Amino acid sequence: MNSKAAKFQEYLTKNNITGFNFEEFNDEFNTVMFRSRIVIKGQQLPMAIILDDSIYRMIRVQLISSVENPEKVVFYLNKLNAKYKSYKFYLTQQNDLILDSCIMGKNDDEEELIIAVLNNLIKQVQDEYFELMNIVWSK
Repeated sequence: MNSKAAKFQEYLTKNNITGFNFEEFNDEFNTVMFRSRIVIKGQQLPMAIILDDSIYRMIRVQLISSVENPEKVVFYLNKLNAKYKSYKFYLTQQNDLILDSCIMGKNDDEEELIIAVLNNLIKQVQDEYFELMNIVWSK
């Protein structure tokens, strides 16, 4: 396990934060993915915190699987991306709606920052969720 992931796991244990499973990838960056779910307006959404040997830490949330009206959704996502500097909404090639937040830094001691960004991300998604889902489900 890379040092960022080991310290994050230690932080979770020390602060009795549960609900995470982790998976190590044997790749060139020693990637570790901490998987969990967040609840937004009663919906459980898959979420991952991705830690590796690079300067990046990623928080990724899958908001919707297989968006059916990508043109309308992309127009609205561009508005959200202009509004929120530290979060980026996008559609994958499979039209899954994803929200990413990238945290950059050199230190391995940024566990509290990761959790703070995650909590802020949850609040922002709560604020935008109904309008976003209206766009996603509109024909």
